Amino acid sequence: MTDFPVLGIPGWSGQRGLAVVGGTSSGHSGDDSDDDSDASVGGSPCDGGGPRVVDSVVHSYLTAGRRSAPLLVFAQSTAREQSGAALRNLLGHRGRPEHAGLLGPADLEETTVTVTGVPRPGVRHHWADRRVALLVFDWEHTHVCLASWEQPLDDVLLAALGPLRPLP
Repeated sequence: MTDFPVLGIPGWSGQRGLAVVGGTSSGHSGDDSDDDSDASVGGSPCDGGGPRVVDSVVHSYLTAGRRSAPLLVFAQSTAREQSGAALRNLLGHRGRPEHAGLLGPADLEETTVTVTGVPRPGVRHHWADRRVALLVFDWEHTHVCLASWEQPLDDVLLAALGPLRPLP
């Protein structure tokens, strides 16, 4: 599905959402920064003619059953930062803000996170609505954005992260 390792929680015992992949056509030129949720992986004459190059994946961990709201959303890309995709997938459910713009400005905090045993620089996003959190960092030559709803993005959670095989 991807040519890069996907980060997640291998030991998660609850429900997972579907993985959505996105990318660009190999014949495409120009900025494709809005293409972060395209589930297509095959090319067509309309999109540059070449096969799709998968450069991003978004997947989630759910609060309850298959149709429940996500507790955690991972948005990962080899091409660009995906915090917008992570927040879009986290928010907009019953009892949650409809979109990130309603959260107001975020306070940013530079931090060091340890993921898969390696310390790496990251940025934590904090809002007045403390139910929402976002952590952005690089891992295995990809940009990772981890959004959470009422779930601390703490050392315990970070220690549980690892590569997923197969994808959800």
